[in-house]
Amino acid sequence: MNTPTGMYASNLQLTKASMTWSAALDAHHYDIRIRAQGSNTWIAINNIYTLSLQKTQLTSSTTYEWEIRSACSSGSSSVSAWSSTQTFTTLTPCT
Repeated sequence: MNTPTGMYASNLQLTKASMTWSAALDAHHYDIRIRAQGSNTWIAINNIYTLSLQKTQLTSSTTYEWEIRSACSSGSSSVSAWSSTQTFTTLTPCT
């Protein structure tokens, strides 16, 4: 199972960001995990059938870490390794 590549974040706003990646060969779907930098708790977003995801309900002025893996069947019994960790920072409000 191939790990997705070509990862980047875009459309960074105060409380949301878009995460995009390149298709992995034979992937059925993708799973993402995201957390605020320094946190020990990952938030899982599973069963993504597109090559991008907009994550909402983020906190402004915060750096987030995210990783992605591909699955080759409808369950999560056969999945790739998690990708390398990518980061993005949400915008800071004007004062």
